[in-house]
Parts: sequence; C-alpha cells; structure tokens
Amino acid sequence: MKENIGWSEGAPQNVYEDCEGAEIIVFRQCPNCGRFLTTGEVLQNKLCKVKLQGWICSKCGEVEPEWMRSA
Repeated sequence: MKENIGWSEGAPQNVYEDCEGAEIIVFRQCPNCGRFLTTGEVLQNKLCKVKLQGWICSKCGEVEPEWMRSA
C-alpha cells in the first residue's frame, strides 16, 4: 500500500485561474514518493470541474498531484 506524502508549505506549486476567477493551486510533488513532477495540464469544463492530466513523476509515471482551489 502506498502512503500519501502530502504537501508542505515550501512545496513547488503552479497557479492557474479557474472559470469563476478563483485560483487553482497545483502542488508539483508526487503524491506517492514526493519527487518533483513535470508540469501537465489543468483542464476545466463549463461547470468548473477540474481534471489534471499529464503530470509525470520520473519514478511513478503519470500521477494526479494534490491541488486546491483558493477562495
């Protein structure tokens, strides 16, 4: 069973604007091993549902990083 690493205050992050003007903050660390990720895409539909794809860890392959939406 893989343990979720989680993110820390100093974790590298990318910030994107969502369809309602808020920010989507993506933490560029692998949720499995903690390595840095190659930046992928943040996709949104018209209902502002978010899907992350193409985020690559050199050890674990494609993963979905942790992210949050700011208020």
